[in-house]
Amino acid sequence: SEAHSLTSDRTAASISLEGTVEQIHTLTYDELLAFQPAAPRSLGAAATITVSCLDATGAPLNTPINPASLAQPLPNPIEVRIVAQWRDDRGRPMTAQTTCLFKR
Repeated sequence: SEAHSLTSDRTAASISLEGTVEQIHTLTYDELLAFQPAAPRSLGAAATITVSCLDATGAPLNTPINPASLAQPLPNPIEVRIVAQWRDDRGRPMTAQTTCLFKR
């Protein structure tokens, strides 16, 4: 059923997001800036995960980030936003997101 598919997609998205958060917590600051998450295969071929660090103004900067391009250092802790995007069985775009804090 469509409801079951949506529930299983949401569950798969939550698992992908939580796995990405766990991975981020193992990184160094430089590794975070260079981080490129793996695509969540459980959500289909076109699914993506985007990781962004929020700068001092709250603007998201998608990783990978060149440290030399930063006008000012990122805050400490850094708010990190992780967004999963995929298409459901009917081709409709779906999104799920979470945030975490990265302390250095």
